[in-house]
Amino acid sequence: MRKFKLINANGQEFDLMRKDAFFYNISGLGFGIEADYTRIGSKYFASDEREKQPMPGGTISFAGYRQHDEFRAFCRVGGLVLAFKQLDTWYYLDVNIDITHSDISKDTHRLECEIRFIATSHWYEKVTASKAQEDTSIGKVYPYTYPYTYSNGRPGIIDVEGGNLPSSCKIHIFGPCTNPAFTITKGGQRVADGRFFVELLKGRKLVINSDPVEMEVAEYTTNNDYIADRYADSDFETDRIVEVPAGSSRFTFTQEGSGAVIAFVEVKKLV
Repeated sequence: MRKFKLINANGQEFDLMRKDAFFYNISGLGFGIEADYTRIGSKYFASDEREKQPMPGGTISFAGYRQHDEFRAFCRVGGLVLAFKQLDTWYYLDVNIDITHSDISKDTHRLECEIRFIATSHWYEKVTASKAQEDTSIGKVYPYTYPYTYSNGRPGIIDVEGGNLPSSCKIHIFGPCTNPAFTITKGGQRVADGRFFVELLKGRKLVINSDPVEMEVAEYTTNNDYIADRYADSDFETDRIVEVPAGSSRFTFTQEGSGAVIAFVEVKKLV
């Protein structure tokens, strides 16, 4: 049986399979490609191909106004993510919502509300965070919203399993560290790299985020307190803001100081 739930910015979950708030009559879970087409003779050639914006929707049947108000308060927190499970895998979609509101139905004696989830991302599998070196002093320091999995690699190396499409990533490089750099390889071939002229002290980290909505190169404390923008300290002869290739790839981290680089890479696996 398919399952649906919503997750908000506080990490709270709202089960859309509840008997008193049941999501049904579901549509829009497919996908398609938009393109501009040019006819040449008897053939049509596509250009500027892009995946259509997902807009799943359906009806939520609330047992009454109390459940409706609970749902409204949950959604007003913001940062909504629609989660959909088929078989053994959960898929996620960042969304805004558009929901109707009407009186209680004379037929069902429930509030039948049409809802549309307007995607602000592609569908993706759960965010995974892989770290390059074991360090118990770092621990789990982020206020995670999504379920994360961890895998420990060799010092300075992270093997990443991407999705079916190139995916944005969020790189965390921890101090102490001097002028850190990274290289992404796939099948032994370099596909991207980055280098930064910064001196990271203990208790600080450099964050390189390639999510189009949150894109940044910035220094933070390990408690996620913002310190300063570091984009200007990039080596502009490198790629810097990078995506994780589809399939398997490897991050290799180095620095001009001593010791292996401690780093995390978070990936939304686009599917």
